[in-house]
Amino acid sequence: MFSKLFYQGDGEKGDKGDKGDKGDKGDKGDKGAEGAGGAGGKCTTLF
Repeated sequence: MFSKLFYQGDGEKGDKGDKGDKGDKGDKGDKGAEGAGGAGGKCTTLF
């Protein structure tokens, strides 16, 4: 009897953050932070 551990599907990169709102004095808003990476794929154990 043996088991193999398979890691399926890497997480996709998150969407880029939205552009910041315009400042009160007309300054350009800061660029939104880049989205966090997606969650990793499911681990499946087969016997």
